[in-house]
Amino acid sequence: MSKGTITNRGKFLKNIRGKIGGISPDKPVEKPDWTVNPQRRVMKDFDQDQLVEVLEKQCHHIHTDFFLTNSESLQETLDQVLASYQTRSIVYSYDNRFHTYQLPEFFKNFAKKPEHEVFKWNDENREESISFSERADVGDYL
Repeated sequence: MSKGTITNRGKFLKNIRGKIGGISPDKPVEKPDWTVNPQRRVMKDFDQDQLVEVLEKQCHHIHTDFFLTNSESLQETLDQVLASYQTRSIVYSYDNRFHTYQLPEFFKNFAKKPEHEVFKWNDENREESISFSERADVGDYL
């Protein structure tokens, strides 16, 4: 998608808000209080292996690759997957689990190759983060 200038954005959004019923930036949409929540009971008795099996099947149905690994093999699996996708650029978010699985070191090693780029999302500089994300081959979020 090419970048451009949005003209009359505020006026356009105000018009849309008026047509769909009074939504405004200062009045958040309230989540309905449903009386019935069947989705919470569908797999409530499944163990972790059964849930993984459901996920794998669903990934197949939506034409999404599924890779199963463990924490000891995570870096090796990531390396293989990124190589198979010919990945050259990665943007990633950050949370404490990255240190648990030693992913900062993995990203540093990945970035050592001259053709590779790694970028950590930065909330303080959203424009730069968005710009890199637009051209990144992979987004890695835990």
